[in-house]
Amino acid sequence: LTLTFDQATSGTGSVACADSVQPAATLGSSPSCTWSSTTTLTVLLGSGATVLPGDTVTWIGPGLKSANRASASAGDSETPLMRSAYAEPPTLMVVGSNEIGKCDYGKIQAFAASPRPLTYRWGCRSHPALNSNFSTEASDTLTMDGPALQSQTTYEITVVAESFLGGVSDEYIHSITVLDAPPPLLSIQMPPAPYVRPSDIWINAGAKYSACASDQSAAIAFGWTVSKGLAFDLPKALLRTT
Repeated sequence: LTLTFDQATSGTGSVACADSVQPAATLGSSPSCTWSSTTTLTVLLGSGATVLPGDTVTWIGPGLKSANRASASAGDSETPLMRSAYAEPPTLMVVGSNEIGKCDYGKIQAFAASPRPLTYRWGCRSHPALNSNFSTEASDTLTMDGPALQSQTTYEITVVAESFLGGVSDEYIHSITVLDAPPPLLSIQMPPAPYVRPSDIWINAGAKYSACASDQSAAIAFGWTVSKGLAFDLPKALLRTT
């Protein structure tokens, strides 16, 4: 939080947040309050903070005077917290199968690093009826009921994440196809872009048998390829597997 005063004050250095800003409980565990200038008090929130834009905080004034200390001590004053002009958008990562059998459930899970819970907005750009149903979902996980879906059909699922400050991620599109012949349910997890040389990119894959599969005794084998037409140094683009 940044509390800005309309004139230079006697504030300096670090101060106890509990003696400066109330309600202190909304600032989280072990917040820090520092005068970054004579007109600006910066509050670094602690873990578990619950304060939100639109909330009102009280500045506890006694002891604070004008910069030349000629004024009387300031009194308490309330101020509403405004939303930041720029909110960092979450970086979204989505994990889920791209193919399921007609008796499976397709589970798609979204992830994004955030100090507070995110709100998710799901949709389906290929099927308006599903888009309407998904619009009420706000959690990080969407489950699709395979038996209720049309076989041999691809559904384009969309998701965006929004932070408590109003930062909105780019839209992520995840395609899921319902097949008559039940494939293994494959999910691939990889870090979000950007990808920077020479850092390694670790991609994790998981698979399980479809509920439609009659024989689930054989081990599932994985095979990896690099798409043709992409520029890469083949000897150095080794797909190390574990």
